[in-house]
Amino acid sequence: MGATRWQSAMVAVVLRPMWGRAPGYHRAVALRELGITHAPCIIETVTRRDELAVAAGSTVNKTPFFYFGKKRPPLLKDFFDPKIRKVLPVRRIRRVVEIEFEVRKFDLVE
Repeated sequence: MGATRWQSAMVAVVLRPMWGRAPGYHRAVALRELGITHAPCIIETVTRRDELAVAAGSTVNKTPFFYFGKKRPPLLKDFFDPKIRKVLPVRRIRRVVEIEFEVRKFDLVE
């Protein structure tokens, strides 16, 4: 896969003998809450930790133990278990992008 970033697909990274979901559980949880039970997932296999730098993003590389150091990674079903799940209220944010441009005229002598 190289340095390709898959923005619209879920990604799992396999680092023998462990595997982990790349950051972005929110995508899987949102799909499940909409009733979607199957979705494409790109699986990237790495054989050494140094390959992790290419296959996974900076968040995973900064804290690989969080993603690969447990007996098992969090599973999607864990996010729906009321004993370990807490839904927090979040204020909706509206992002405004302001774009400016300037027109300047130049006379060039050839």
